[in-house]
Amino acid sequence: MSDKVRVLISGRSGQLCTDIQKILNRKENQEKFEVDAFERIDWDVTDREKSKWIFDKIQPNFYLHGASYHVVDQIEKDPVKALDINVASVHDISKLCNEHDTTFVHFSTNYIFGNKDADYKENNCVTRPVCNVVHTPFFGYNGNTSYVPIDIEQCLKEPIKEHEKLNPCNFYGLTKAMAEKTLENDCKKWLNIRVAGLFGKTGSRSKNNTNFPYIILNKLDNLKEGEKIDVVCDQIMSVGYTVDIAESLINLLQNLGSTANHIYCNWLNSHYHVVNEGVLSWFDFAQFILEVLGKDKNLINPISTSTHYSDVKRPLYSALVNTLRPKLPTWQSATIRFLREIGRL
Repeated sequence: MSDKVRVLISGRSGQLCTDIQKILNRKENQEKFEVDAFERIDWDVTDREKSKWIFDKIQPNFYLHGASYHVVDQIEKDPVKALDINVASVHDISKLCNEHDTTFVHFSTNYIFGNKDADYKENNCVTRPVCNVVHTPFFGYNGNTSYVPIDIEQCLKEPIKEHEKLNPCNFYGLTKAMAEKTLENDCKKWLNIRVAGLFGKTGSRSKNNTNFPYIILNKLDNLKEGEKIDVVCDQIMSVGYTVDIAESLINLLQNLGSTANHIYCNWLNSHYHVVNEGVLSWFDFAQFILEVLGKDKNLINPISTSTHYSDVKRPLYSALVNTLRPKLPTWQSATIRFLREIGRL
């Protein structure tokens, strides 16, 4: 068996996992890491037998759970599929991680926050089947992680910290909140990486390999005289450039993967907010893209969430703050570097 740190990845073609693999495959990292990455066609994480076969063969030190169902509108129509992929698989793979002494790296979302009206009550969290997942209360959880109630008015002034209470506003957010609690309860060694507003060169598979900047650029390229681009202005959030997130995560894996660095064991079993610094709206994001490109930012027309989206709620305030890890560059810096990476600057 190789002395390298063995990393197993599911959902390899996602925009974040793509950049994680690019960085892991750099020459300087090839000497440290051995990477096995699978696409869904090769590994469906809801297939327990296949998952066991893969873990028995690879015996990973770290497992990165890139597989996820995150198409918000579709999830409301197909909740069982969402629960299978987002929750039940976490339960099943946690057992395999325990058997192989593997650290489970789970990716979560800002959508676990932002429910001002608290439409999803604790007693309604288990009304749909979750396969073999053991149901536990989610909100106000009093386990090995301490959560404190979230004050919506205070959130308007300060971004959300790592250990504030979960309060999702839609079923997608609920499945990810359930996944976090499943991870806490079932897995011995884990890291929960919360991200938001992802954008990277690969784009999101669920959006036909696009993301928000790509969408704005496409609309700008096809804009006719006198037209404007409608962009939601009332969702306050964070965003994350996949290159920056990947760099931060791999730095953490390097530290944890070194047997000499026992101090880093204190970083296990924790929630991390890995987002670019700063708070913004989609409207701010779009205007900045145009400004950087030397275009008139007034081509962006602000609209409300209620006029743009379906009946499925989106969090109006879900800005995250990183208080536990070295801070990432600002979202403005990330946007400029992304535009350079794709050849628009």
